[in-house]
Amino acid sequence: MQSRTVSKSPVIKIKTPLQIRFSEVDSLRIVWHGHYIRYFEDGREDFAKKYDLGYMQVYRHGFSTPIVKANCDYVGSGYGAPSEGGQEAMKLFAELEGILLDPVYSAKGAAGLIDLVRKGHFKKDENIVFLHTGGSAALFGYDWAFNMEDRWTSVA
Repeated sequence: MQSRTVSKSPVIKIKTPLQIRFSEVDSLRIVWHGHYIRYFEDGREDFAKKYDLGYMQVYRHGFSTPIVKANCDYVGSGYGAPSEGGQEAMKLFAELEGILLDPVYSAKGAAGLIDLVRKGHFKKDENIVFLHTGGSAALFGYDWAFNMEDRWTSVA
């Protein structure tokens, strides 16, 4: 296994409660993904307020923070279904960073990020932000996708 030094930079974060309207969910009460960009923008605005990073202040320092692209190329075989790339991303994030990803949404997003990095989509000195939306509790609901049946130990 590869050894790596991890810097102890301070973590800055924010939780933004969202009010989901009835019109934003389907008949299964699942939020339609087309609304996510607005939710990201709400979170970004709250983050900026908390850390005193207003749009004009950020602009005066030579930065901009637009959401310029939403990439849906890594959804895999379907809604709620883990992907092969997502499984690789889960393994990499857990082993190299100690970060648990849920098997579907965060893992697929991380798989997309990893693939774009490998394809040279980003410049070497470019800062990249990955939004981990949680969901690690879902890890235990996907045994069937990870061939875990043989890995459980009985304590009886």
